[in-house]
Amino acid sequence: MMSWKVRIETLSDFCMASGESVAGVVDTDILTDDYGIPYISARGFKGLMAEAMDDLIDFGRGSREIKESLLGIMGNDVPGKLFFENARLEDEDFYQKLDEMSESRETKKYTARDKVKDYFTYVRTQTRIDNSGIAVDGSMRTIRVGKRGMIFSLNIEAPDALSIGEEQMFCEAVALIRHIGSDRTRGLGNVRCSLEKTEGHSETNMKRAVQEAEIKDGKIGIHLTLMQDCILDTDYIPGRSLLGIFASAFQKNYAGNDKEKKFRDWFLRGDILFDMAYPRITDKVSGEKINFIPTPKSFYYDRKKAGDDVMDVWDMSYEEPETEDGDMKKYGLPYVAVGGDDVYACSVPRKVIYHHRRPSDKTIGHVLKRDEGDSMLVYGQLFQYEAIAAGTEFYSTIYGDEASLKELMTCVPDHSTVYAGKSRNAQYGQVCLTYETAVSVNEGADEDDGWADDFDEEYPFVVMLQSPMILRNEDGSCKTNPKEIGKEILKQLDMEAVDDSKIECWSQRVTITGFNAHWRMPRAQETAFDSGTVIRIKDVALDAAQVEMLQKKHFGENTSEGYGKVLLVDEGWMNGDKAGIREHYRIRPYERQEKTGIPAFFMNKCFWNNSSATEFGRYLNGCIVQELMSNLNNSSHYRLSELRKYIQNEKMCSNSYLTTWIRMLALSDNFDEFDRQVEKTAERNSSKNQKKAYGEMKEQLETIRGEFKDILNRDSQRTREWHSTYVDEHPYEVFSEVIQNIFLDERNRRKISLTGSKGGASK
Repeated sequence: MMSWKVRIETLSDFCMASGESVAGVVDTDILTDDYGIPYISARGFKGLMAEAMDDLIDFGRGSREIKESLLGIMGNDVPGKLFFENARLEDEDFYQKLDEMSESRETKKYTARDKVKDYFTYVRTQTRIDNSGIAVDGSMRTIRVGKRGMIFSLNIEAPDALSIGEEQMFCEAVALIRHIGSDRTRGLGNVRCSLEKTEGHSETNMKRAVQEAEIKDGKIGIHLTLMQDCILDTDYIPGRSLLGIFASAFQKNYAGNDKEKKFRDWFLRGDILFDMAYPRITDKVSGEKINFIPTPKSFYYDRKKAGDDVMDVWDMSYEEPETEDGDMKKYGLPYVAVGGDDVYACSVPRKVIYHHRRPSDKTIGHVLKRDEGDSMLVYGQLFQYEAIAAGTEFYSTIYGDEASLKELMTCVPDHSTVYAGKSRNAQYGQVCLTYETAVSVNEGADEDDGWADDFDEEYPFVVMLQSPMILRNEDGSCKTNPKEIGKEILKQLDMEAVDDSKIECWSQRVTITGFNAHWRMPRAQETAFDSGTVIRIKDVALDAAQVEMLQKKHFGENTSEGYGKVLLVDEGWMNGDKAGIREHYRIRPYERQEKTGIPAFFMNKCFWNNSSATEFGRYLNGCIVQELMSNLNNSSHYRLSELRKYIQNEKMCSNSYLTTWIRMLALSDNFDEFDRQVEKTAERNSSKNQKKAYGEMKEQLETIRGEFKDILNRDSQRTREWHSTYVDEHPYEVFSEVIQNIFLDERNRRKISLTGSKGGASK
């Protein structure tokens, strides 16, 4: 594994366009992450690398074959050796501090996406002029740009070693990149890039404290966290994707003499099974892990009562559900889970990301309108991806004998970085994989409970598909009658077949697709019964052995890829009764808990004393000052009221007089420097009235300065504890902002009085 870190220093304002706009405000918006911080997309940087390599080829410093080996062949689904990540802000402390503040109820407001975005960016206005130098009507455009001086870092990895020629061309291409983003010919996007070798993610992750994971009952759990957005056709990670990840790692890392035999047995014959990976939510405050399963198709709700956060849902697989008279509709959220006494629902967060491929003519920076039949390479292309958002967690289980699982885990060590989904070489699909002890469905129940004996003729036998199931007819076609699920399960349990009238179904069909990365071809489409399908069979008795088989066995086709897993309705089902299920649930969306305290660094005086030295400190200073200004500008403290009343005397306090005070306050860094500025200005004015005015103003400001802490603490409900801490460390900055705002408000009041409150002439 080879890895590099690219350091990108912005020498001018820049705009990595997101493809979106804000109606009436911004025509071209900048690309920002969930925090609101601008970033450089991996695909964008890869495109810059491709352009730089084309230039090197023109200079005779490389070859087309090396470029295709590093970056892949466009449009041919042939990946290159290099894997690119998004370029994030180099200051990782900024992200960590935002995470800490977002978990606290009191400080969460400082992490608002728009607030962070406004700190790093601003809006520019531009227009087009005609030959006479006059602006063309309707040509005004606004563009949001990132501020110059930001420094980004981007990680690039190569799982396979690069040759000397490949590494040389790669390093020269990075150094050749000078401009990024939009409007490069209009002064935007000037950058300086540098490259250094680093330790890869996989090596770094493996050095972390390894969590003890135990292989129990022939299975091991895996926890998957998306480090990047992931492009999948489904809202879960299919078992076939996990099988491909482990098979690829096995081919690279296993060194035994029986490699071919074990590959055939484990991955082709199905000795090792990979479950579907469904969503998990880990609460950062409580540490609670909520594992979600597909919502049963038998869950219905009353449409007339929809819209509340907490929704009443009825399970139609109950023998005789006592539903109220209403318009019943199938419950919509795709996943449900139990947390304590609560039933939660969730959906997987997805986002749409826009991309464009520039025309082959390098002088054209945008996609051209093309006629039918023209090549997209000539005119470029606009396209978009829908991806599962980074940070989403999933859980799954791998089944096999203990010896095989241990060997397999050596091929993919704990805390490994793996890739899933499409476009994995740039911007998408990076996943952190960790192992954990798998939890059985009925774990925690006493062995002598006899819960399996409760499945007798008096209680219907109910199962739910936890993953899609593929069943085939004798001619190889897929079955479409959901009652065949019940018949197949009874057949596999060596039980007598029952009449169709005793089988009830709540089902939905789904088309299974996929792509074989080894063959570079799409897989054949198959029709399956969707996860969440519920089957209810009357007059069926199960013994303990049959119940255990249901928990461990997969049914139908492609079981090694996670298809055909069923969930038996028992005491672990949705927290229901041991001998049955509840007919009614109250389901609400899961909400993460928030801490009631504040981050420790908020009360650290050393942090506030040195806050101006870091990017995050300067951002937080701005937030605190803005909040203090909001409180103090509206303060009715008598000292500030006296000052507002005093400067309303236009004879003593003219506009030029107020402007002088504003300039002195703005140019001074502390109280001593401000006092010197006032003395020099007073000496330069020979008029007695002016000297008197400066003396009176100085006395008033000194009085306010002496009582500033009392003014701040006057309204204890609006004043936070860290406000006082901030004022202790930055007394002059706050004082200067407050007084300047008072003077500016008075100047603005006078302007309004001259033109009238509604913009007309004053009478």
